Amino acid sequence: MGTNLLKTATLCAVMSVMTLAAAGTAWAHVEVSPTEVSPGGTEEFTVDVAGEKSVPAVEVRLEVPEGFEVTDVGAASGWQGELRDGSIVWSGGKLAEDRAVQFTFEARAPEEGGESVWNGFVTYDDGDVIEWNGAPGSERPASVVTVGSGGAQTSGSGLPEGAQVPETGGMSPALVLAGVLALVAGLALRHRVRA
Repeated sequence: MGTNLLKTATLCAVMSVMTLAAAGTAWAHVEVSPTEVSPGGTEEFTVDVAGEKSVPAVEVRLEVPEGFEVTDVGAASGWQGELRDGSIVWSGGKLAEDRAVQFTFEARAPEEGGESVWNGFVTYDDGDVIEWNGAPGSERPASVVTVGSGGAQTSGSGLPEGAQVPETGGMSPALVLAGVLALVAGLALRHRVRA
C-alpha cells in the first residue's frame, strides 16, 4: 500500500512541475491586434509584447507581411519606432521580465483577402533573440491577421504600458500547486485511515 501512495505522490509532483513550467510561458507573446481587418482599409494596430527573461528586452522587430503598407509607427515611453528593411523596429527601451509594453502602428491592408502572418522577434540585453514565428498552437506562434469583410476585431490584451502581465493560461500556478498539495494530503490521509 505504501508503494502505491509513493507512486501517486511522485506522479502528482511531476504533474505539478510540468503545469507550473507550462504556465510560466503562457503569458509571453508578441501579439498583433486587431486580428481581422477590411480589405484596403487603414487600421491602427497594437502590438502587445511581454518580457519573458531575467534580462530586459531591448528591441522588438515585427515583419510586415506582403501587401500591407505601414503609414505610421508610434513610439512607447522610452522606445522609438521606425520602418527598417520591411520590418517595424522598436528600440531604445528596456522591458523587464513579467512586464508588458504596447506599441502602435498604422497600416493599410491589402485589397485581396486572406490570412497574413506577422512574425515577431524580441532581442534581449544578453543578445538572445526569441522568435515568435511558429504556426498557430505552437510554443511561439506568430500573430495572424485576417483580411476579410468582417472589419476590425481586437484580441490584444489592452494592457497599459508597463502593466503586470496577467495569467492567460488558465488557473494561476499557485492555485494549481495548492490543489496538487491538497490532493496529495488527501491521499495520504486516506491511506492512514485504511491502515
